[in-house]
Amino acid sequence: MITINIKVNVDKLMEVVRDLRARSMVQGQDFDFAYHPVSSGHSIVSYDPFGDEFDYPDSYASFGFYNEKYATMFMLKYGHLIKPKERNEDSI
Repeated sequence: MITINIKVNVDKLMEVVRDLRARSMVQGQDFDFAYHPVSSGHSIVSYDPFGDEFDYPDSYASFGFYNEKYATMFMLKYGHLIKPKERNEDSI
């Protein structure tokens, strides 16, 4: 399975899922997804001392594709929504 995380709210997520289904993809056979909302009690805000920016946690969705061609199509269409990986402090 090829997993892709994208930053979305629930409305955009449903738009993406409807688009995949309109392309004749079947959930559970061609793709699966899970929504990961930010919890309402989440108060952690991280600060980037080098960029002077605050990073507020975002909701995101994980899409899993069982076929490389569908994952590629998804990346081409929705690549601009990709959730950046968490920074690993050990790699700095």
